[in-house]
Amino acid sequence: MKKTLGKITTVALAVLLFFTLPACSSKTSREEPGADTSQPAKPQAPEENNQDKEEGGDKEEILLRFSTSATGESITVQAMEVFKKEIEESTEGQIKIEIYHSSSLFAQDAEMEAVMTGNLDMATGGVSWLSAYVPELSMLSAAYIYESVEHQDAVLNGEIGKSLFGEVADTTGVLPLAAWYGGARQLSLRMASPEIHTPEDMKGVILRMPNSADWLFLGEALGASPTPMAFAEIYTSLSTGTIDAQDNPLPILESSKCYEVTKQIVLTQHVLDSVWPAINKEKWDSLGPGLQQKMMDAIKAGTDYAAEANRKSEEELLDFFKEEGIVIVEPDLDAFMAFAEDKYLNSDIAKDWDMDLYRKIKELAR
Repeated sequence: MKKTLGKITTVALAVLLFFTLPACSSKTSREEPGADTSQPAKPQAPEENNQDKEEGGDKEEILLRFSTSATGESITVQAMEVFKKEIEESTEGQIKIEIYHSSSLFAQDAEMEAVMTGNLDMATGGVSWLSAYVPELSMLSAAYIYESVEHQDAVLNGEIGKSLFGEVADTTGVLPLAAWYGGARQLSLRMASPEIHTPEDMKGVILRMPNSADWLFLGEALGASPTPMAFAEIYTSLSTGTIDAQDNPLPILESSKCYEVTKQIVLTQHVLDSVWPAINKEKWDSLGPGLQQKMMDAIKAGTDYAAEANRKSEEELLDFFKEEGIVIVEPDLDAFMAFAEDKYLNSDIAKDWDMDLYRKIKELAR
């Protein structure tokens, strides 16, 4: 009997221990700080996934079509190629750029509308295309609004430009990303003398201008007698004496062959052209801050390239024109600037200008 009771007691204790020990072990484990082993560990992905979303989510390829009316050999297209290379390398191919030059995808007058509607991702625009939507931009096409290439860069690629570009985006749905220097407009005349050094020397000079009120007034602001004329008519009109002068950047003077009927080039630098690479605002917003910064870095590479290449081209062309026997005149720029400013500020054109903005622009030249 005692042996039987002993066996029962032993079995009972064994059973009790079997059910008690796991429970004690589990309780002890849960009470250890930071050692909850009652459930499997959860994957920690939220922070990494948020960062991925910021820079394109699942890294799907983003294709941006970039259109321009500029020809394939132009510095503008070369700068676009620099931008393309930089952004594709920095994003490891996540963003890819397709460049369409020579208006092969959209005609020049249709590009901005295509970007506005989202039918095109990017295009090259400028003051002349966007001032119709943001009137204060028209000031930027006035003669001598910029006193140098460095002044233009400080304005358009600084805080003023950022504010104006934001206003363009809010109004049109197209966001300019920067301003690429496109060359300085200079005067070229069919006669070698008298040499032009001041606005007074331009009195009676018949100067061809594009057919718009703003361009014709710009001719007056240089002291000339402006006349409207199509670009295609310039060469013949210079050779026959129908006009005395025309204005364009030096590369256009060379490519149009108008230097063949030019005896004098006056380095007035009265308008500094710029090209604005722009993007559809909704497309821009969809990229997120990470990719946007990489886009801006790539655009900056294009900005630097365009400035250096255009200035080098201008220097080389001056040497070429000298070899062709053309007189190169360095005029009194201060006299031209003062004359033009007086003309503008006392005209109806300036009545629509934002004079606070005008003063801010001028202050950056000092």
